Amino acid sequence: MIGEMFGEKIAKDFAKGVANFAKELEVLEKDVQIRLTFGDSEEAPINYQLCGSWKIVRDTHYKEIMGLKLDILGQEGMVVPYIYKSMANNTTNLQIDPTAFSAFLYKREDNKVGVAIFDGSQHKKITTINELLSEG
Repeated sequence: MIGEMFGEKIAKDFAKGVANFAKELEVLEKDVQIRLTFGDSEEAPINYQLCGSWKIVRDTHYKEIMGLKLDILGQEGMVVPYIYKSMANNTTNLQIDPTAFSAFLYKREDNKVGVAIFDGSQHKKITTINELLSEG
């Protein structure tokens, strides 16, 4: 249900972020990833990092990924809890310590947003953002 409600919007946000970051880094979209890890506080439950060729370039935030300077409609507040819950469910289902969890979002060849989940440096799962959210 969550994936149905917000999946397409979240997928579009991340696809837009990958496209914008590719322009910023002057690389192809296939060379850009957005890394998600658990944050340290309720105010910032998810850490976002821009990656180029699977290496961290810099920290970012959901508004920048959406391409917004100001989130007047409060979109971030609506979708972040669902992303967080899906991340938490995957730590349980895949038996990953939350401090070692990373999800790299990237644009797949079929133009869907793919998600590569890692336990530290060990690959655990590949899925799409819609499938990830439907597990939440």
